[in-house]
Amino acid sequence: CYFWLYDALVQGDTSEHIMAALLIAGVGAVFAVFLFLLGFSKGRSRASLSTVHGSARWADKKDLIEAGLLPRPGTVPTEVSVYTGGWYDSKNNRLLYLIHGGPEHILAFAPTRSGKGVGLVIPSLLRWADSVLVYDIKGENYQLTSGWRKEELGSIVIKLDPTDPEAFEKGTSGTFNPLEELVLDYGHRETPEPGTWPQMEQLNSGETASIQNLVTMIVDPDGKGLEDHWAKTAHSLIVGCITHLLYVGKRNGRTPCLADVVAEFTKPGVSWRVNIEQWQQFPHLGESEFGPMVHPVVNNAAQEMLNRDDREASSVLSTTVSYLTLYRDPVIAKNTSRSSFHIKDLMNHEQPVSLYLVVKPVDKDRIRPFVRLFITQVIRRLADTMEFKDGQQVKTYKHRLLLMLDEFPSLGRLQIFEEALAFIAGYGLKAYLIIQDIAQLHKIYGKDEAITGNCHVKVAYATSNPDTARYLSESSGTTTVIKEAESLSRDQSGIFGKRNVSISLQEVQRPLLTVDECMRLKGPEKDATGKILTPGDMLIFIAGYAAVYGRQMLYFLDPEFNRRVKINAPLVSDRTIETREGIQDALNALLEKWEGSGDPDEPAIWELEELAALGAIDISKIEIVRDPV
Repeated sequence: CYFWLYDALVQGDTSEHIMAALLIAGVGAVFAVFLFLLGFSKGRSRASLSTVHGSARWADKKDLIEAGLLPRPGTVPTEVSVYTGGWYDSKNNRLLYLIHGGPEHILAFAPTRSGKGVGLVIPSLLRWADSVLVYDIKGENYQLTSGWRKEELGSIVIKLDPTDPEAFEKGTSGTFNPLEELVLDYGHRETPEPGTWPQMEQLNSGETASIQNLVTMIVDPDGKGLEDHWAKTAHSLIVGCITHLLYVGKRNGRTPCLADVVAEFTKPGVSWRVNIEQWQQFPHLGESEFGPMVHPVVNNAAQEMLNRDDREASSVLSTTVSYLTLYRDPVIAKNTSRSSFHIKDLMNHEQPVSLYLVVKPVDKDRIRPFVRLFITQVIRRLADTMEFKDGQQVKTYKHRLLLMLDEFPSLGRLQIFEEALAFIAGYGLKAYLIIQDIAQLHKIYGKDEAITGNCHVKVAYATSNPDTARYLSESSGTTTVIKEAESLSRDQSGIFGKRNVSISLQEVQRPLLTVDECMRLKGPEKDATGKILTPGDMLIFIAGYAAVYGRQMLYFLDPEFNRRVKINAPLVSDRTIETREGIQDALNALLEKWEGSGDPDEPAIWELEELAALGAIDISKIEIVRDPV
């Protein structure tokens, strides 16, 4: 046929054999094109059918790069990022670490003893280059990561343990007075008519709101709301008391603390009525021709109390003191009498700040009111101002802040998180919340909670909780799979009839990961003592991207991480408040108060001892007599 075509095309031979060959070649070409188009059409139809019941699939390396979990080729990933786990690259036979540096919050489902510390918390703290606030039960994270953060990262490291008996004198832990974060901005203006009482107005309107928010955390230690009558009356009374003491302290040169609030309600030998009447005689806002100008909030709280009979007032007072019982502990009272740092320093100091809120397991429930108060104050103080220029948001902070909160539900319901998670990312705060399972979260926040919806990145280890497994299965999505069905028939002509077998293929829907498969997710391998030896499998979900079937990363299997955790933790907590700032003024005020009363109160003694510990003064020759406990 080839030679016939050659003769026809080159030699010009037009015999009938040559023409037949041309006809055959033409028909063959047309048939080939037809088969190609038919195959293309079927292929395209088959492709469309392959996702008709769902298109969920596991992420590949390209997906991980697009999601920002792996760096793009030729780029260096940001050090202001955390680890979300690992992904096994079967092509290159190695485990790749997955990082996330975006503003989105992270929620991790990790039961106890599942490797959350060695696989998520510690590696992230050994990477994140900006400021951190760590809720550190047992203090393990401080011991393993603070040394590297201080020595090599150059971070200011603060260990805040309110139960540390040597914190105040030896500086082994930081100290924090919540009342020092309150700003007094209540003022008054003179009325145009002489001889009339000055009209009061609040300037900048921040004072009372900040005090009320703080007191809410005191009288609502579990986040259940102020539904009880006694809680509401105690709230009003404590707001008035703190306001009064803040203005008294402003005149005396010493910020009061929560131990002072307890002392105000438990003065020995002084009637509660006489004590509160004195609130209405103090010139909080100055003097006028009519007498002392009493703060309206203080005056109203005092009058509400004075209007009650002795029986009801006694119940209000006992309820009030019960909410402040924690601060009757001498160690906690001392460690909350003065701050060694300001909350604003966490994001606005020249250096990044690493603050470890260390709580011993035995004290976890007892200290919870203070922890809740502190975390709430941090979020309110750091997410209070947003500036814009030329239609664009202007960054008002120097360092982003990572909120690493392990055992998050154990803090009780923190209303600030439900309210603020949706917008605090715009202020430079990134939350990394770790829970055991979704049932634990629902128990505290209810099934209509907003926590999971505001965490766009979710990490999950193997779970034994059916609700969590169901949630993870639904999060993985649905996919389309081919189901093979075989049918058997036999020819009816005799017992030896012909046997017919037909096989049909059907596309059906199924979860990418079933509930049962979620509960059988491979966990880490452990030895007889429970120590993790090899990593288990894990899941990672990022909104808008394919789900990731990953593998745990364990810091102790990485030589660099092992080197970093071996750097010793600091023995002394750093301070961001200058230790000698205003020392002489403070000393003069304390000595004046001592000489005037003949015997200083306990907080005044603490301040003298702190100044002495800093080497500012010598009190070795001063005899300090304490009342017996």
